[in-house]
Amino acid sequence: MAPGDEAQAKDILKTLKGRPGSIPVSGVGDEAVHVVNPGEGGGPKIEVLVARKGSVLVGVGDEEHLLKAAGADKQQGARVTKEDAIAKVKAVIDAVPAVAPSAAPAPSAKK
Repeated sequence: MAPGDEAQAKDILKTLKGRPGSIPVSGVGDEAVHVVNPGEGGGPKIEVLVARKGSVLVGVGDEEHLLKAAGADKQQGARVTKEDAIAKVKAVIDAVPAVAPSAAPAPSAKK
C-alpha cells in the first residue's frame, strides 16, 4: 500500500503502534509493528505485521476467513507466525526502491 506520502505512512504506523497489544519490530524497513486484534464479537484473534519503507506500507497477517472456518487451527496457511511474517515482509520491503525526498529543481546553467 502506498498511502500517498511518507507523512501519511508514518501516521498509519503511529496509529497501529497505539493499539493495545502492538509491539514495535526492529530491523524491518524504516519501522514496523506487530499488531494483535483480539477477535471481536466472537471472531478469531488476528495477528498482522506491518512495515514502512518511505511512503510504502507492507503487511502480512492471518487469514481471518480460514480461521473462522470449522477446524481453523488445522487450516494450512490460516496462521502466520511472527517469524514467518517478518521474513515475508522483509522480502517485499527490501525490494522497494529507496525514494529520495523531493528537492527543489536545480537552477539552470543557461544564462
